[in-house]
Amino acid sequence: MTNSLMIKNTITNALILKSYPVDEEVMFDGGMMITETDMNGIITYANRKFIEMSGFSQEELIGSPHSINRHPDMPSGVFKGMWEIICAYVHMCR
Repeated sequence: MTNSLMIKNTITNALILKSYPVDEEVMFDGGMMITETDMNGIITYANRKFIEMSGFSQEELIGSPHSINRHPDMPSGVFKGMWEIICAYVHMCR
């Protein structure tokens, strides 16, 4: 197992090194972490708290897949289900 993987930013085409997380708690001092994505899960906006907690810069996040922030122990099926719900809701609102 390697200690990192590469994520491609769709805007800059830069390859971003994503280190695997360390099992270490990070103190969350409140606030709200907010992101916006396009329909393909590409980050189009991240607020300051999300940027701070993610460990990536704004330039690295905008244009990258939201999965850049997913812990490798989190089953991808959870996010598949989340996106199915979001997409169903968006279609209901049209």
